[in-house]
Amino acid sequence: MKQLEEYSKQPLHCRDFLISIIEETNEKQTNSALDEIVFNAKALINIFQLMKKIGHNAEGYDKLEAEFSRIIKVIHSQILTLFRNKPEEFQRNLKETYLQQSQKSFQQFLLLCEDLRTYKNWKADTQK
Repeated sequence: MKQLEEYSKQPLHCRDFLISIIEETNEKQTNSALDEIVFNAKALINIFQLMKKIGHNAEGYDKLEAEFSRIIKVIHSQILTLFRNKPEEFQRNLKETYLQQSQKSFQQFLLLCEDLRTYKNWKADTQK
């Protein structure tokens, strides 16, 4: 994690949960699940940044918004599936922190996706 934080040049927003995701995929030997989550997180953040840049009145914004909503649902499902065998307390905390339909949870979810995007970029850059 230290190398990742040095790469990002800023502290990770959701460091502990990012570690949990990586550890869970390593334990289950499901690197493809991690790859899918980070791929979708990067796509989500890129779409979100584009939506902010062009504004809600721009042509094509509605299509971006639909794709943004779809990817959120996909990532939620991927995370829930990854942690489905964890204790109830863990799952409750996960849902309250990242997956509830509240402004605070949504902000945390976006920060997690930013960390996942950073992780994807770091892995790509260090595996060259």
